[in-house]
Amino acid sequence: MIVDDSRDERELLICYLKSFFESLSVSNKVMPEFIEAKDGQEAWSFLTKEKLIPDLMIVDFQMPGMNGVELIEKIKKELKLNSEIVLHSGWIPADAEARRISCRFVSKIGGQKKIFDLASELGLFIP
Repeated sequence: MIVDDSRDERELLICYLKSFFESLSVSNKVMPEFIEAKDGQEAWSFLTKEKLIPDLMIVDFQMPGMNGVELIEKIKKELKLNSEIVLHSGWIPADAEARRISCRFVSKIGGQKKIFDLASELGLFIP
């Protein structure tokens, strides 16, 4: 699940992640399904009302309404998910917030950052 108030950022992440999975030379390769949420409230709705359990959530830090840290805190407090959750932001203080809520932090894609850099930062290891 990609949670970001920027449609462009969501599309970019999905495009990069799809490219990464397509590049893998794995015989039983299956393209993961990507769910998009435009803010914390929509993500919360997917998780609670639709009972969605994503393997990985990439959550933007700075969003209107419920920001990424608030969403992650709510998930950790109220839901028992085994999902990997990554705080995703270009805003430097988000790193401190990620440490505060015991969450990994990945900076936004930009400049020369390539899909394999992102995959490496996310710790995507395919057996």
